Amino acid sequence: MSQDKPKFRERFRYKFDNFMAGGAVSMFQLLFVVLLISFFAMYSITFVLSLLTQGFEPMEGIWTVFYQISDPGAMATGPKTPMLLRIMAILTGLLGIVIFSTLVAFITTQVEEKVQQLKKGRSKVLEEDHTLILGWNDGVLEIIREVILANENQKRGVVVVLSPLDKEVMEEAIHEGIQDFVTTQVICRSGDPIAFHDLDMVSVNTSKSVIVISEALDKNIDRTIQDSRVINSVLAICGRQERRQEPYHIVAELQSGLNQSVVESIGRDEVEVIVSSEFIPSVTIQASREIGLSVVLMELLSFDGNEIYFLDFPGVKGLTFGSLVFYMPEIVPIGYIREGDMRLNPPYSDVMEAQDRIIYVAEDDFDLEMKQPPQGVRDLGLIQPRIEGERPPEKHLILGWNPNLMGMIRELNDYVGEGSVAALVMPSALPTEHEDELAHLSSQLDNLDVVYEVENFRNPEILRKLEPFQYETITVLSHEEEGLSQEKVEANTIYTVLLLRGLREEIGQAVEHVKIISEILDPAHRKLIEIAQINDFIVSSHLISKVMAQISEQKELSELYEQLFTEAGPEFHVKPIRNYVTELPGSYSFYELALQCQKREEVLVGYKKKAFELVSDENYGITVNPLDKTTMIEFSENDELVVLAEDEF
Repeated sequence: MSQDKPKFRERFRYKFDNFMAGGAVSMFQLLFVVLLISFFAMYSITFVLSLLTQGFEPMEGIWTVFYQISDPGAMATGPKTPMLLRIMAILTGLLGIVIFSTLVAFITTQVEEKVQQLKKGRSKVLEEDHTLILGWNDGVLEIIREVILANENQKRGVVVVLSPLDKEVMEEAIHEGIQDFVTTQVICRSGDPIAFHDLDMVSVNTSKSVIVISEALDKNIDRTIQDSRVINSVLAICGRQERRQEPYHIVAELQSGLNQSVVESIGRDEVEVIVSSEFIPSVTIQASREIGLSVVLMELLSFDGNEIYFLDFPGVKGLTFGSLVFYMPEIVPIGYIREGDMRLNPPYSDVMEAQDRIIYVAEDDFDLEMKQPPQGVRDLGLIQPRIEGERPPEKHLILGWNPNLMGMIRELNDYVGEGSVAALVMPSALPTEHEDELAHLSSQLDNLDVVYEVENFRNPEILRKLEPFQYETITVLSHEEEGLSQEKVEANTIYTVLLLRGLREEIGQAVEHVKIISEILDPAHRKLIEIAQINDFIVSSHLISKVMAQISEQKELSELYEQLFTEAGPEFHVKPIRNYVTELPGSYSFYELALQCQKREEVLVGYKKKAFELVSDENYGITVNPLDKTTMIEFSENDELVVLAEDEF
């Protein structure tokens, strides 16, 4: 079939459109060509007219025409200038106005487009040794806060966030949530954490560490599905051809433990995995068993206060592990790594070797110096021996439901004796799939019997009928319901806690031994919890963020947390001081109590003053790693010691 040839006008328009598709460069080239053509046209006409009227100087003519094009005010001519040349001056000036107005508009448009591009966060990040966060959820601000604290002793630190969110949205959230960035700069970029180009944009190859977070999705979506983007991000970092030769340091958050082996098979030694559905229940159950332990754990899991560090220090060669605390008064050694083997709470008689890596608690990772041990530390004599035996059955009450409940029940089963009971009370019936999951889990427990009932425990009369203080521990969860905002969930939790406080005051001293622990989502509500005068609380929403930030700074912490937060390994405990000394009340130094703890094969980390148990300004009575370990401290028979030990007895 024959077709008509395109007309010249159509061909010209087509070529012109293709030329203009080149963007800013094409537009600038076009303006430059128009300027040159206009200049030479005006110059040529002026040259001819000048020759016909008054003579012409070529170089002066070039300057005159250019001056008239670039400055409309230069159209003025002398009184003897012929009319034709005056008309040409006017035309040249008007043409200049058109050309340079177009040029100014072009430059203005390009500047505005560049500003908009910068706002979109698509420019390349030229940083090294930065902390890179991939993804966005409610925990990102807490990760940034922790990294800011970690960078306080550095001249300059950088955090880069890559997320599908708009750059302006992220920056607004960060600046609203964080007031003081100290020495840290936070840079946001909009992009896809699984796209190679976007990973190059945030300089993943020069990063110090990469934190891959589980993005906030619909809570009704299966956790294994939520993990897919985390898995793809790790694959994009480790599997691309442009990756760096040296290993990455990646910390990945997963919702389901079923995906852990997948991520580890991709990243191998380059990735540390935190499974939130397992870690949060483990910490919550440990904290619920001893009053004050949650405060200890939240301090050690944060860069605010004391935290755990690792150090190569050949000078300890020949010293026993138990003597290290006396030679290094600024820290509390809790273990060491020898030939890749991590040993927490080792025998105090272990002799240190030059290549051993010390694990210790301190306020910062400052340079350590060996000092002369103090003289005259008293040996307080015999203490109450640690009696190990079968754990007695316990009764626990859990009010509310959230996705971590199943993990809490599984974890609690490992801590309690046979015949123990966990009573679960929900304000509304669980969905069928959760009831089936609970029934299946209950059939697998060997120490714990699970009882489930639906009662509106927020009704004071119904709560009273439940007789909550017949249990050893009452745990109030942030109960999630469809359609409820986080603020409403938090308000319900605090209201339940207040009801429990009122009931406890009504019953009196007979139930003072019952521990009440509450889960809160926003640390800003700590003051309200203090007013409610409950024993303990856990800020569950920030736990994972704090842990990921710490592991991003120290890779070895991943293995350490695996040991600390399982029932089989050594754990932090808060134990009565009467287990260690016989004369109470009495005055004792940290060093004296440390020697007593060594007799029970434990490491002393700090102490708790009962009188300040409910006072937030006194850190709820908890002191970890006191700087002056020789000062005599007055203890009462109700005070306790914070120790690292194999069991809670």
